Amino acid sequence: MCAWFVVNIDMLELGPILMHVVPFMLVLFRLLGLAVVAPVLSSLGIPMQARILLTVMLAAGLYPLVPSTWAGNATLDTWSLLPLVASEVFVGAAIGLIAAAPLLLLQTSGFLIGHQMALNLVASYSPDDESSDALGQMLLLMATAGYLAAGGLETLFVSLGGTFATLPAGGAGFTDAPLDVLVALLASGTELALRVSLPVIGMLMVVLMVMAFVGKTMPQLNIMSVGFPLKILCGLAVLLWAVGTIAEVAADEVETALHVLAHWLRELGS
Repeated sequence: MCAWFVVNIDMLELGPILMHVVPFMLVLFRLLGLAVVAPVLSSLGIPMQARILLTVMLAAGLYPLVPSTWAGNATLDTWSLLPLVASEVFVGAAIGLIAAAPLLLLQTSGFLIGHQMALNLVASYSPDDESSDALGQMLLLMATAGYLAAGGLETLFVSLGGTFATLPAGGAGFTDAPLDVLVALLASGTELALRVSLPVIGMLMVVLMVMAFVGKTMPQLNIMSVGFPLKILCGLAVLLWAVGTIAEVAADEVETALHVLAHWLRELGS
């Protein structure tokens, strides 16, 4: 029995298996770069073990579709693998950052609104034990729901899968960083954040002017005890009134970001 087992072990060839180790790891690193930054996948509400397991499963499902010549002459040598790994992580992270920019900037508008409404004075904690603002999280969840409804996650995976046919392993360097694309998205997203927050901030300015007038004409009134609830009620009323419009402009911004991402990937692969 032992002799038969030793003979079969000797007959086992690991060459066909080892030749897939490096290409699979490069596919995995490109997906890991995406999972670190991309919307939904980078959520701190998902345990790290689950994210890693999901990324490995996606890499295993995507690897059979990768062209056999994609990894080129990549070997197991450490010094030759480091630039390839850095390039793959860079490509995935760049794709995820372009897709996440509108959502993060919409969260910034919620932070601005909460700061003006004095909601940030109350310590509110997220599940990861870090201080966060309630309105920013609410707008981020709304944007994430619109992103999922628009098929953003599917588009993200399809775009990433298409890069394996057009961009070989190590084909992108840091000089190919989408700086122009990110600057354009940041400018557009900042405009979105201001469009979302300015109506509420304008209403709060009117409330502050009214409170100042009342405070001067009625000094016996404790304006602080009246002002805080009034600011919160007026701000929330304007925000709820504008929820439909916020959802529309956020969906348009997400679609724009996905189109810009597809255009950048076409230029990168050409």
